[in-house]
Amino acid sequence: MKFMKASILIVHFGDAKPTLKCIKSIKSDLEHEIIIVDNNLNDDQRAKFANVRYFKSDLNNYCHALNFGFSKAQSDIVVVLNPDAEVAENWLEEILAPFSDEKVAGVSSKILFKKSRKINSLGIEEIEDYYYRDIGFEEDDDPYLKPHEIEYASGCSVAYRKSAITEVGGFDEDFVMYVEDVDMGIKLHKAGYQLLVNPASIVYHAFHGTSKGVDLPWYFCNRNRFLIMAKHYPAEFAENIKTAHPYIHKQFDYLYDFIKAGILKLIKEGSYEEYLPEIMEECTKVFPLDKVQNMINELELYLGLRKPRLAFYDHALQFIGGGQKYGATIAEVAQKNYDCTFITNKPVTIENLEDWYDLDLSKCDLKVVPLKINKKDEKINPTKANVAIDNPFSKVEDEILKYDLVVNVNMVPAVNALALQNIFICHFPDSLKQNHFYVKNYDQLIANSKYTKKWIEKRWELDPDEIIYPPVDMKYDGEVKKENIILSVARFEESGSKKQKELVKIFEKMRPEGWKLVLAGGTMKDNKYLERLKEMVKRRNLNVEVHENVSNSNLKKLYAQAKIFWHACGLGVNEQKYPNLIEHFGMTTVEAMQNSCVPIVINGGGQREIVDHGKNGYKFKNEGQLVKFTRKIMASDELRTTLSAAAQKSSKKYEKTHFQKQFSEILDTAAAKITQKKNFVPEAHHVFNLLKAS
Repeated sequence: MKFMKASILIVHFGDAKPTLKCIKSIKSDLEHEIIIVDNNLNDDQRAKFANVRYFKSDLNNYCHALNFGFSKAQSDIVVVLNPDAEVAENWLEEILAPFSDEKVAGVSSKILFKKSRKINSLGIEEIEDYYYRDIGFEEDDDPYLKPHEIEYASGCSVAYRKSAITEVGGFDEDFVMYVEDVDMGIKLHKAGYQLLVNPASIVYHAFHGTSKGVDLPWYFCNRNRFLIMAKHYPAEFAENIKTAHPYIHKQFDYLYDFIKAGILKLIKEGSYEEYLPEIMEECTKVFPLDKVQNMINELELYLGLRKPRLAFYDHALQFIGGGQKYGATIAEVAQKNYDCTFITNKPVTIENLEDWYDLDLSKCDLKVVPLKINKKDEKINPTKANVAIDNPFSKVEDEILKYDLVVNVNMVPAVNALALQNIFICHFPDSLKQNHFYVKNYDQLIANSKYTKKWIEKRWELDPDEIIYPPVDMKYDGEVKKENIILSVARFEESGSKKQKELVKIFEKMRPEGWKLVLAGGTMKDNKYLERLKEMVKRRNLNVEVHENVSNSNLKKLYAQAKIFWHACGLGVNEQKYPNLIEHFGMTTVEAMQNSCVPIVINGGGQREIVDHGKNGYKFKNEGQLVKFTRKIMASDELRTTLSAAAQKSSKKYEKTHFQKQFSEILDTAAAKITQKKNFVPEAHHVFNLLKAS
C-alpha cells in the first residue's frame, strides 16, 4: 500500500458546488489523498470530482458513509471534513501534529463561521441532561489559544487515528447523523485515548450548508440524545424523558419515536432487563396507555420476537351474514402468517363460523367482550354510540390494544383506531357522522362496492382507499338436476327490508304452474317477522318453502337446483332518501350466478355492478318488470341456458381465491409498515421528508 500521511474524507450530499470549493481549498500534496463518499440517493456525481477517490454510498446514512470511507482510507490518520467547510493555510499540518503522541486518537480543528469569523466550535461539551453544544459558539476568535484536551471532537473537521476507530467498533450507524461525535468521544475515552483541539488548525464553516430548509439537526440531536443515554448512561434514561425538549414543547409524536429508538438501542446493548421496567413506567406518565402498548408491540415485531397479532372485530358475528363471511374469509388466509383472533360481543364459536361459511379457521381464536348495551337483546346496535356521552364500545378498544393489526369488519365507527395498523371495512355507511365517530383515524378504509363508496363519500366525506368485492365461493361440487325453483336468499330481518313477504305476494299473483318459490336465510331467535311470513305462506296454501339458518352445504345444493334467483331488497324504496335499505352489494346474487341461476334483481344499489341487464340476467324497477322478466325466462330454456352460462362466467371475478389474495397483500403491506427500518433507524432523506411534510 502506498504511504499516505493522511486520508481526507468528505461525505458529500446535495449540491456539488460547496464540496468542490472545499476540495479546492485543500493544498495539493502527494502525501495525502482525498476520498469522496457520495451520500446522495440516486444522483451519481462521479464526473464532477476529478483527482479524488470517489465512492457511492448505498445508504443515506452519514455514519455508514464514514465507516465506508474509513474502510477505503490508505492512511492510519483519517481527517473527516464537512463539505460546506473551507480550510486555512497549514490546516492539515496542524491537525496532524499532535498524533506523535500515541495516546491521542482524535484532533479537532478550530472551526470559525465562514462569514462572521466568530467561533463555531472548539470541540463539544455537555450543557445539561445529555444535551450538547459547540464550545465557544458565537464567541470572538482568540488567536492565542493553545492545543488542549476536550471531551468530544467536532465532526466538522476532525482527524482520527484509524486503528483507534477500528478498535472501538467504528461509528455507530444507529445514530445516522449528529451526536455520533459525542458517542465516538465516549468510546475513545473508555478505551484510554485522548481527544484534543488544536486551534492552529483552522476551518471556515458555512454551518448547516448542506441541510438548509429543514431542521435535521433538531430531529437527530433530540433523537440521538436517547441513544447516548441508552448506550452509555441507561440508569439515567427514565428520569430524563421529561427533560427532553420535545416533552417540554409538547411534541409528543416526535418524543414517542425518539424514546422508541432509545429503547431499541437499550435492547441492543443488553441493558433492558434492569432498566426497561422503569422506562416503561415513566412512559405511562407521558403517553396514553394505548401508545405505550403500541410501542411495546412495535419493538417486539421489529425484533422478530413473535408473529403479528391480528384481530377481526365484528359486533354481529353471532349472525349468519355476508358481512360476517367477509371477515371470516380474510381470517382463513391470514391465519397462516398471523395470530388471528375474532373479537365479538355475543357468544359464538369458531366451530359455528366454520360450519356456516365452510371455512377452515382452526388456527384462529375467539374472544367475547360483553358490553353494557343490549344486554338482554341478541343484537348489538352500534347507533347507541351516536347519542352516548361515554363510548359504549370502549371495552372493545381496551381489547384491541393487545393486537398489532385490527380489522373493523362490520362498520362500528365508535371503535377508535388504536392498533399499529387499522383497517375499516364498510359495507354501507348506515349512520351519519355523530358522537364517537373514528373512521377517519383508520389507516385504510375499504368499501365493498362502488355503491357503498359513493355513499361513504357523500355521508362521511371520506374517500375509501380501495373497493374489494365480497368473496363468493358457493359452487356446488356434486351433480344435481335443475328444477323449476325460484330461489331467494336473504337474512330474515325483523324490519322486513329484504322483502320476502312482497316476493310471496308476487309469486301468488303469478301462480306459475309447476314452479316453486324457496326462501332461505339466517335469523335470530324469536323473529316475529319470520313467524308472520311462515303463517302467511301456510294460510295462503302456496307452493313456497321457507328455510331458516340453512347449512352451507344445503344452501349450495339449493342454488344448484334452482333455475331463477330473485332479490328484491330495495323494492319500492327511494334510493336517495333511504340508500341503506337497498342491497349494498349482493353476495347471494353472485352465489346464485356461480351455480348457473339466472338472477332477476332490483335495479339499485350494488346489484347494478353485478348484473349486466339482458346479458347475464335482468334488473327490474318494479313488480311488473319482475313478473315480465321471470315469465320470459320460464318460457325459454334456450334463453335461460344462455343467460345462466354468462352468469356463471361473470361470477368468477368474485371468487374467494381472488379476494383472499387481495387481502393478503393489504395485510402484508400493513404489517411491513410496522416493521420497516425507517421507523427505527431512518435514513436522512426519510426524516427530511417527514419534517418537510409537517
